[in-house]
Amino acid sequence: MEQEVYGDLLFCVNFSMDFLCFYLTAKLLHRRLPLWRTVFASAIGGVYAVAALLIRTSGALALIFDLAVCVCMNCAVFCQKKLRPWRLLLCAAVYFAVSAALGGCMSALYSLFNRADAAGGQDGGTGAGTVGFFLLAAVAALITLLGGRFFRRSAAGTHCRIEVTLAGKRAATDAFVDSGNLLREPLSGLPVVVMDPGVAEALLGRRGCDELLAGRMPADLGARLRPVPSTGATGKKLLIAVRPDTVTVTDEKGRSHSVQAYFVLTELPGADRCHALISPELLL
Repeated sequence: MEQEVYGDLLFCVNFSMDFLCFYLTAKLLHRRLPLWRTVFASAIGGVYAVAALLIRTSGALALIFDLAVCVCMNCAVFCQKKLRPWRLLLCAAVYFAVSAALGGCMSALYSLFNRADAAGGQDGGTGAGTVGFFLLAAVAALITLLGGRFFRRSAAGTHCRIEVTLAGKRAATDAFVDSGNLLREPLSGLPVVVMDPGVAEALLGRRGCDELLAGRMPADLGARLRPVPSTGATGKKLLIAVRPDTVTVTDEKGRSHSVQAYFVLTELPGADRCHALISPELLL
C-alpha cells in the first residue's frame, strides 16, 4: 500500500519536534538555549528526516546515522568552549530520552483519541489534522517535562561535598543539592554555587567576604568577578559571583568530578550541616 508523504510537511513536523525536544532538554538540565543555534540544529533534523525518507537505510547503518546526526545537533546547540565531552554526551542522552518520552506520549494520546472516536461512531482518525498534532505535542511535552522534573527532584534533596580552590587557597564543605538553585552567570551560562561566608573566608578572607556581601567588588579579584541577577523571596537583587580555579564535587558514594562554576556568598541560616547549595546539574 503506497502512502503519500509531503516533504515540506515532514520537514515542518520534525523541525517543530526537534525544537521542542531541545527546549525540554535545556529545561531539565538547567542549560541556556541559544535561539539561532537551536533553530539551526532543528533545521538539520528536519532535513535529515526528509533525506532519510529519500535515501532508505536500515539496520545498524540507520542507527549509526541517527546517532551521528543527534550528536551533531546537540553539538550545534550546547557545545561551548569549556564544555567537557561527557557533558555533551549527557545532553545527547537526555535529548534521546526526551525524544523517546515525547514520541511515546504522543502515540499513546493518539491511540486514546482514536479509540474515543471509534466508540463515538466516527470513521477512524481524530480529524484534528495539523491543529490536533500540535495539541498532542503540547500535551505530550507537558507530561514529559513534569515527569523529567519529578525524576530530577528525586535526585535533589541529597547531600554532597564540594571543594573550591582559589589562588592557592582551599575551602571544603558539605553542600545540599537544591533544585531551586537556578542561578547562572549570564555571559557563560555556568551554574552558580551559593556558599556561606563562613566557608568562603578560607578563600577570600574576612574583608573580602564583607565587601562581596555589601555588593562591592574587591580589587584583588579583578576579572574573576561577574554580576549575577537573583530573584528571591525578598525581591530582585544583584549578586557578585566569583570564578574560582577549580570546583570538585563528591557525591554520597564517594565519586568525585570537577565542574565549571561560579560561587556567590549568602548567609545560610539554620545550615547545621550544609554550608553551600548547588544545582542538581553539578551532581550529574
